[in-house]
Amino acid sequence: IVKCLGMMAVLFWVDWRLALLVMPAIPVLVGLGLFFQRRVTPAFEKIRAKAAEIGSYLGEYLRGMSLIQAFGVERSFTARMDKLNTEKFTVFFRAESLMLAFYSSTTVAEAVTLALVIWWGGGRTMEGFTTLGTLVLFISYVRSLYAPILDLSERFNALQKALVSGKRLGELFRKESEVKLAAEPVAWSGLAQGVEFRHVSFGNGDGPDVLHDVTFTLRKGERLALIGCTGC
Repeated sequence: IVKCLGMMAVLFWVDWRLALLVMPAIPVLVGLGLFFQRRVTPAFEKIRAKAAEIGSYLGEYLRGMSLIQAFGVERSFTARMDKLNTEKFTVFFRAESLMLAFYSSTTVAEAVTLALVIWWGGGRTMEGFTTLGTLVLFISYVRSLYAPILDLSERFNALQKALVSGKRLGELFRKESEVKLAAEPVAWSGLAQGVEFRHVSFGNGDGPDVLHDVTFTLRKGERLALIGCTGC
């Protein structure tokens, strides 16, 4: 930033008229950066969420492989995986398209600025109002000004991915545990007679309950198996 400000000061000192041709592109680039950043960040958040969903689903698929093969439901699991991959690809393609548009916009802005400098500065040089050295200086400085911007646009993709990953990690670390410790915990001395479940319900997220209002007593030494379709 300090280098860019110094270069702009030199351009204004050498020829303020030519410098005014360079200045309008800078706020335009800043606006484009903010515009694309607001649209790319949510896209990368969706990509990370889809990647986590695919990883979770794949882990469940591999752990329950024997049951899936026993019930012959490989096609339904494969179709679900294909759907998840397609959804991730769609979001990823949109994010990459936005990044390409941002890089292309930066390149076009540099080309337009150089064209204006050569057109206006070349005319002033032919008329004797400025020197050829000044024109060459402006062309060199414009390229130097846009070099870090172009470099940043190339790395904007990786930067956004890192920011989204850091945000998700921060949300994970700030999340409070749903299991609350008792103020005065009681030490467990072992199972005396058995264990009783009263009106127990269990579900995965927002889906239907896997177990709903289940009540039973399991005596010491007994075994109980709950059998159902895997993934339900």
